Amino acid sequence: MSEPMTGGPKTDIVECDILVIGGGTGGPMAAIKAKERNPGLKVVLMEKANVKRSGAVSMGMDGLNNAVIPGYATPEQYVKEITVANDGIVHQKAVMAYAQGSYPMIQYLDSIGVKFEKDGSGEYNVRKVHHMGTYVLPMPEGHHVKKALYRQLRRLQVMITNRYMATRLLTGPDGQAVSSKTVENIHDIDSQPLFGTPAWQGQTAWFVSYHGRIQGFDFSGDVGKALPGAFELGTAEGAAPEWRPGGWQVIATDTAGKLYVLMSPNGREGSHKDGGTEVWVADPATKTRVTRIALRGVATAIGLTKEAKPQLIVARADGEIDVHDAASGAFVRSLGKAGGDNPILITAP
Repeated sequence: MSEPMTGGPKTDIVECDILVIGGGTGGPMAAIKAKERNPGLKVVLMEKANVKRSGAVSMGMDGLNNAVIPGYATPEQYVKEITVANDGIVHQKAVMAYAQGSYPMIQYLDSIGVKFEKDGSGEYNVRKVHHMGTYVLPMPEGHHVKKALYRQLRRLQVMITNRYMATRLLTGPDGQAVSSKTVENIHDIDSQPLFGTPAWQGQTAWFVSYHGRIQGFDFSGDVGKALPGAFELGTAEGAAPEWRPGGWQVIATDTAGKLYVLMSPNGREGSHKDGGTEVWVADPATKTRVTRIALRGVATAIGLTKEAKPQLIVARADGEIDVHDAASGAFVRSLGKAGGDNPILITAP
């Protein structure tokens, strides 16, 4: 267990023309493009951890499996391939827009120092693994992608605020954003980083950390305030090496106020998106774990129906959607395949 943070939250005021929230991969690229479009803008990139090390791409990647490069594949081929692979459940206009922008983006990344594999003549060395086109472009130094993006941010003088979490976006009478509120030191990013998607109970948001600590925040005001009394989910037998939350949507709540957390017995550094095989139920009133629910397979997202006798909805990694009785944990039925890849977010009625 880590020691609680000292000093409490600190509020700063920063004025800017464009605020980009999230320093993974999309956030830095959005900030870069905004500054390139208009260098006179003051652009702020806000990240809850550290931009240099945030996002899945910071863990490294060995290639692009969706590179649409002239001479190897056409956008039309790519749209057809993706449509077939996802049983027709795709937004074809969006996929086409991606395919048409793929090659210009690869060229841009190449220009700022991202290394792609090339052949003896200097052409991109694209590999064929799909049925129709050839889309796989190896990256021999994929672990340097974030470094290249970070250098570009600094070169363009984008203001970077690390270790800040956005808590509230304030809007005017017309519904447009007029300002945002941020709080520093909202969590201990080194030892207890929080998952970004909470479980909401009214104006209270319950977050879980990568190590299983539950922390509530009161959002009844302009700035979220940490509730006193964070607590641990605890541990159990059968872990290798330890139980940790894992998945994309890992925490949910029922109408009675209990919290449900998706847990993996294979918790380790970097496993927070791997999914889990159990759901642990905790009561924030008593700050204790009250039960464990075994799932039928690895799941990546959970949700609870909003009814007197709630049901636990589980999105499994194989695409199946399971329904469990939330009170007993018993498996009720399967809703079948979701179509294509498994959902990473669930909205239950």
